[in-house]
Amino acid sequence: LTLRPAPNIVPGLQTSYFGLHGKGNTKNEPDWSVNAGMITYETVPFICTLQYATSRGNQEGNWITPGTENEVLKTGGWSIFSRVRIPCIPKLYLFGRYDIFDPNTDNNLEYGKEDDEYSLYNVGISYELYKGNMICLNYEHIDYEKNCGGIGKIPQKNKNVDSEYKTQLVFQVKF
Repeated sequence: LTLRPAPNIVPGLQTSYFGLHGKGNTKNEPDWSVNAGMITYETVPFICTLQYATSRGNQEGNWITPGTENEVLKTGGWSIFSRVRIPCIPKLYLFGRYDIFDPNTDNNLEYGKEDDEYSLYNVGISYELYKGNMICLNYEHIDYEKNCGGIGKIPQKNKNVDSEYKTQLVFQVKF
């Protein structure tokens, strides 16, 4: 569901909601659900998005508390993204993103009491070559807390996943 709450006053503002509910794809069929909301503001020189999401379990049916058959883990996280056009070079943009995700918001594991999250930082520069086709240089850093199992993984006691760092050069094609 997407709405533009004040199109005549703030034409670049948009709000969205997305939700899913189902049964996990295992013998025990644990319930799972996802709820996400997003606010975006877009103008020619500036874009900003803010997203918040929560979930219970997952579609595969394996996002459950270790040692149980159906006790699903609850998750939550948020993300902010922004892109700014450089005024003196209209085809050049700077962008950045910050995410934080908690794979166990109830903190119901014996470990992982508020130390199982990860944070993602992303910054870059892009140049529009032709009508939305861009070349982008991007730096990304992911920082894991000591009991985080990694992206898409259930928290694990003292897993101590190493932080990740990467630089990418990307060619984005728009159809």
